[in-house]
Amino acid sequence: MDSLRPFEERGWNIVLGIEPGDETIQRAYRHRTPLFTLWNSVPYGIGWNHYKVVSYAFSKLNADYAMVLDADTLVLPDAINLVKWFDGHRNEYLALSLLSLRLEDTYRERAEELVECTFASRFQLTLGREMWYKYVQPVWMRTGQWDESLHDVCMRTGLRVIHPEMSRIKLCGQNNSRVLGSEEHRRIEERLVCFEGESAGRYYLKDPVIQERR
Repeated sequence: MDSLRPFEERGWNIVLGIEPGDETIQRAYRHRTPLFTLWNSVPYGIGWNHYKVVSYAFSKLNADYAMVLDADTLVLPDAINLVKWFDGHRNEYLALSLLSLRLEDTYRERAEELVECTFASRFQLTLGREMWYKYVQPVWMRTGQWDESLHDVCMRTGLRVIHPEMSRIKLCGQNNSRVLGSEEHRRIEERLVCFEGESAGRYYLKDPVIQERR
């Protein structure tokens, strides 16, 4: 919650989705109450809890775009600048992820470089209003998933998801271990290269030199 303070200072609405048994989120709620809180009466799971928060942002708060974060992520300083960049391109791309891709082992990541891919991270996604209603929401309602299904949307429409070469979030726990498993968490964290400084000034799109896998 503290890492989101720069967003609050710029007028963002912070929506907290809490479901039964989610002790991490409930501790955050007691620490500092956000502007809006959704108390789910039954466990929705990783997918549907996110869905409910995004739907609330667009339908109730009339947001232009929404950034989804898991409870065990820490937002780094440049995230707000990258999301602001995405705001100007949100009708060109299906979504933005603040989590970097797995680049080839010999590749040197650069803070200002962005790449286009056909899949989204399950940890973080920023969605524009138009893309949500036109593409993402229908898939989510049909399949009950988002990250796996968005690959199919990309292949069908030609739209792409933007990723930075260096992550703008950190994974700080294993809240999703029921989905990924602790070993996969460890492998992901080993390959994450984060940019923890302020904005690099400009962002540049380039062809990815990657292994397209989570």
